[in-house]
Amino acid sequence: RTIPWGSRALMEHKMVDSSEEEDRELPPEIWRLVCDCLVPKQLGRLARTSRDVRTAVRGSPAFRQLLRCDGVWEDVHERSILGVAVTGDSIVTASEDHTLRILAATDGSCRAILEGHMNRVRCVCIMPDGRIVSGSRDGTLIVWARDGSHLRTLEEGPTDYVWCVAALSEDRVVSGCRGGRIYLWDVNSGREIEMFGAGSAVRCFAALPDGTLIADGGEGRLNVFDVAQGKHGNIIQSRCHTGPHEGSITSVAVPFESVVVAGRGNGSLSLWDLNADEDLIDIDDIDNVFTTRGHDAAVWALASLPNKRFLAADGDGVLKIWRADLALVPEALRSQRFPDIDSDYSGSDYSAFYSGPFPLTCLQTLRGHARAAFCLAALPDGRIVSGSMDRTLRFWAPVGTQIDRERDAPSRVS
Repeated sequence: RTIPWGSRALMEHKMVDSSEEEDRELPPEIWRLVCDCLVPKQLGRLARTSRDVRTAVRGSPAFRQLLRCDGVWEDVHERSILGVAVTGDSIVTASEDHTLRILAATDGSCRAILEGHMNRVRCVCIMPDGRIVSGSRDGTLIVWARDGSHLRTLEEGPTDYVWCVAALSEDRVVSGCRGGRIYLWDVNSGREIEMFGAGSAVRCFAALPDGTLIADGGEGRLNVFDVAQGKHGNIIQSRCHTGPHEGSITSVAVPFESVVVAGRGNGSLSLWDLNADEDLIDIDDIDNVFTTRGHDAAVWALASLPNKRFLAADGDGVLKIWRADLALVPEALRSQRFPDIDSDYSGSDYSAFYSGPFPLTCLQTLRGHARAAFCLAALPDGRIVSGSMDRTLRFWAPVGTQIDRERDAPSRVS
């Protein structure tokens, strides 16, 4: 008896795709290798397929480390949010509306409104004992108690825009201002301990536990200060410090060990190894050089993530997760000096100097903010909070954390 072709195909399909057949599991180490090579969209598709694939992908580090929006707090301030810091179970925000707010990290309820600055509050940091220090365009630093009460104003020193502030120890903070100076303060007495001339507006810096301060030095360079000893350290020059495509440094962070990453006003990212004599390599959004690897707007904030990753926030409100891998750059290349942008070499000729794997890889792009994202901070539970000109705080949690939370949540009884 002849079986119609359509019926034969249907029978074969049922035999191959039988729902009674158990899925065959692959070794976890194979899935880890596969997932490390995939982009977030591919991981997401795999996580929604057959049972064994779904289980393997959702258990892989590459998938669990992806970030996903975990909540939005709207209208936190009347105007743009310019700074954010985390202390215990509270989130402190600094705003263009001249105030700071202490918010409960659980539900966003406002615990205190800190008033005292006469202009926009550009930055905020938390001391080890929980005290709050804020810097403003009015040229002052204010020290606040944990409950938001005013302790003292640091009036001597900065006479213009305070761009950044960071805690160094139990009783010392460092601040940078538009006038090109960096100040070291004793917050207990309000005394100015030291002043360093940076040469140009200090938009950002990163303070390390050993007393090293890595600061914006103007004209695309970084300065390294030994703040613990009160002495000026060596200067690291960026190769993109001249020419029409110069990008001023707008953010800086130390993702791991001696590696420094800097965000620039033109949307590019630079990577340095402090143990090397020269800068390691740059990512530029100019000409045809690595155009898909940077940002389309100024990189205003950076935050370190586990496993040699970091998060960058830009002027379009876009956040990107990057992974830095120095092993991708040959040792001989690290001391090689690349030509400047305004030299005889065009952007497309950089392949003559380096065409191998790139040490910075974009792992994920996050969207949600309607306007520029100016600040980032890490919460104790592993989430990241971002603040924006759209007056919102957005929370980003690792996918693995969200999966575990849903799995451990008590089942609802109807």
